[in-house]
Amino acid sequence: MKNLSLQRFAQTLRARLPQRKPCAGAGWTGVAISGNSLLGVSVAAPAHKGNAPIVLKTGMVDLDAHGNQMTAAALAALAAQIAVPRSPWVLLLPRDDYRLLVLPEPAVPAAEMLQSLRWQLAPLLDFAIEEAVVEHLCIPTLSWQPEKKQDLYAIAAHQPLMEQYAELFREARLQLSAIDICETAQRNIASLSEQGDEGMGMVSFNEQHVQITFSWKGELYLDRLIAKPMHSMEESTDRRSAAYLRITTQIQRSVDALQQHFSFIPLSQLLVAGAPPEFSEQLQSSIAQTIATLSLASVFDFSATPELNDPSLSMRYFPVLGAALRGIAPTP
Repeated sequence: MKNLSLQRFAQTLRARLPQRKPCAGAGWTGVAISGNSLLGVSVAAPAHKGNAPIVLKTGMVDLDAHGNQMTAAALAALAAQIAVPRSPWVLLLPRDDYRLLVLPEPAVPAAEMLQSLRWQLAPLLDFAIEEAVVEHLCIPTLSWQPEKKQDLYAIAAHQPLMEQYAELFREARLQLSAIDICETAQRNIASLSEQGDEGMGMVSFNEQHVQITFSWKGELYLDRLIAKPMHSMEESTDRRSAAYLRITTQIQRSVDALQQHFSFIPLSQLLVAGAPPEFSEQLQSSIAQTIATLSLASVFDFSATPELNDPSLSMRYFPVLGAALRGIAPTP
């Protein structure tokens, strides 16, 4: 990625967004910023059908010694813990580093798609569109709703910041081959949990927010982000109850939106990851779908990284595990 330009970086992002129909193959090494830490994992595809993806290595670097920022030195220190020969690297963007919007799919030739999206995005961004890296992800509905116009996800990031990240990887002598976003990282984990023709609703709790996604056949159809740090749920009983009610209400509204806009997707279950047990009980009493608790040990092979059998630790790695699944197809 020498002499990185906006055009080339946009092409890299476009080529490396998670495939809607991933193919089995070698895994990736993922990196993400989590609070004041830099987290990383290396994941490999299973050797045999029916087996889970293997988490080969995990690593964590304290960013306090690096000015609370990702630096080339921090990346190099992380690489010393998790690097796997010939494994490409993927960076999971912090949620504040990009905008994700649902827009009508422009009725233009494929070659003109990105330019058309840039025109639509220009008035919606808080930085100049000339400084934006733009990508898109299809929301496929035409086969089931041919009478309705299809939408897509538009992703926009500030190009100088993306180049800054790329420069850090160059300085650390690491091959940054892809950039991912939180929504598709969660979609990747949800794809491993899909059952038959059923849609998959997933709710994950982490330190900064609650993320809700609905996917089907490996495609992301609906997402919602609730800014609610976990520590705020450990305060008074009244505040915790109010937080649970707010999240439950948002999940109910999301389910209603899915059934209204994507009625062709069957949904009988929601998987909840990292939530306090009492929240899942409250949610079950408020929603028709079955609520089940996701154990990451049920979708990943942690034999090489037994530390991840600790649910609280594996949930901290949840987003970057999803990013490192790129290119690894679920195997029946």
